[in-house]
Amino acid sequence: MAKKKRAQKRRKSTKKATPSAREVKVWLAALFLLVFLVGSMALVKLLSDQLAPQPEAVAPQATAPALPRATVVPPPRALPVEEAPLAEPTTPESPAEAASVPQPVVPLPAGEARVAIIVDDLGQDLWSARALLALDLDLTFAVLPDLPYSTRVAQLAYQGGREVIVHVPMEPLDFPAKNPGVDALLTGLSDEEILRRLQGHLAQIPHAVGANNHMGSRFTQNSAGMRVVMAEMARREMFFVDSLTTNGSVVRHAATEFAVPFARRDIFLDNVQDVDKIRQELRRLIQFAQRNGSAIAICHPYRETLEALRLEEQSFARAGVRVVPVSQLLRRG
Repeated sequence: MAKKKRAQKRRKSTKKATPSAREVKVWLAALFLLVFLVGSMALVKLLSDQLAPQPEAVAPQATAPALPRATVVPPPRALPVEEAPLAEPTTPESPAEAASVPQPVVPLPAGEARVAIIVDDLGQDLWSARALLALDLDLTFAVLPDLPYSTRVAQLAYQGGREVIVHVPMEPLDFPAKNPGVDALLTGLSDEEILRRLQGHLAQIPHAVGANNHMGSRFTQNSAGMRVVMAEMARREMFFVDSLTTNGSVVRHAATEFAVPFARRDIFLDNVQDVDKIRQELRRLIQFAQRNGSAIAICHPYRETLEALRLEEQSFARAGVRVVPVSQLLRRG
């Protein structure tokens, strides 16, 4: 009996020590699941690392770098386009009055006539000044004060052997609708203010030997204002050229009163900004000078004008007409 109990007890202890097949399966399933989960997580992390953006490893794009601003070449600046025309159109004065041979002037050789060509409104840029200096023509540079390159253009002209005058802004008939510029001489100003403004303009343009009016169809009709101008011209021993923007100009009378050498414009060359038409005006200028001995023309630094001057550069010599500084065509009284 005792043996039988001991045998049963051993069987029970052996049975408890050996796991059943079901338990083994459960443990194996749990282990497999654990391995599967761990492996899945590792695989997911690996795939994530491979697929995620890697900034450091991305090759630079093959797009061309933007050009630095300094390398961008702007198109050539257009020449200043003022009111068309800047000098207000007017009926030309009679040739007999405008074309008198000035005194003192060396007598002209037989068959030779003289013309002066004044280029107004210079000072906006250097390109047009250099283009004019490249021409084999003794042009007169009329520099407008208070422009970006007024002083520099006057210096370049002087260094290039060209005559420099001050293009003084004056009140036009349709002021203020048309603005003649900074510190223009106006009929409503006191004599003291007119003188102050005039002196300011003259101070800006080095090497100037004379002056002419920019616009001024109203101011040049004002005797009081022009007397102030001519008194200062006389004090500085400068001359004055009347652009003749109005037939009512009193420039001649004021200049005579103060014994200021003066001249008057005969022809505007570029009222119409067309190369062919400007060339026609240049030929008309030559004919005018041949008939009267001399002539004074005014033009502007338009591209069309520069091209026309270039194309007609040799026409003056062929016609026996000499282009001279305007100071050679002055008169008194």
